[in-house]
Amino acid sequence: GAKPYDPTRLERFGYGASADVITSTELEQMLLEDELYCPSDGRKPSRVVFIQCAGSRDPEHLPYCSSECCATTLRQVTELRAVAPDVEAAVVYRDMRTPGQMEHFYLGVQSMSGVLMTRGEIDSVQANGKITVQLRDSLLGDAAALEADLVVLATGMVPNSADGESIRALIDARQRAEHGESETQRKEAAALA
Repeated sequence: GAKPYDPTRLERFGYGASADVITSTELEQMLLEDELYCPSDGRKPSRVVFIQCAGSRDPEHLPYCSSECCATTLRQVTELRAVAPDVEAAVVYRDMRTPGQMEHFYLGVQSMSGVLMTRGEIDSVQANGKITVQLRDSLLGDAAALEADLVVLATGMVPNSADGESIRALIDARQRAEHGESETQRKEAAALA
């Protein structure tokens, strides 16, 4: 089994800065009740932005792909459009990973009206009334922005057998062994820098 990565560690994605930045797990609870609302005030959003790889494939958080987030987001976009067909959905991804038959599902979601799919990197998520998602290196341009009423973070999954800290410690130990560095040498180098 696995558990979602701790979203409070993802400050640049706006989690905690706005009640309207939620995780895919929190959206799942809403959709199970056939509801969609902004937690800050209970109103129905007009646009929801999904951010893929929130904490995944990131050396500062989870250096691996959780391999289920893309499919979960596609399913949630489909369910969101069923619950609230007038709500726009935008998905910002690095790479949409939908192997095998999931590629057909991806193409179906991509062709739905009211759905925007764009590749891009997230610079920041800012909450000032509406939420602004700042993008770079995106299909929308080098520097683009999307406004949203609700942002959903597709956070990575941490295996129950090892939390993110244990994985990071293992990777750091492997790198030190490969480079022949000791912790003392790293501290001395940092002090000189």
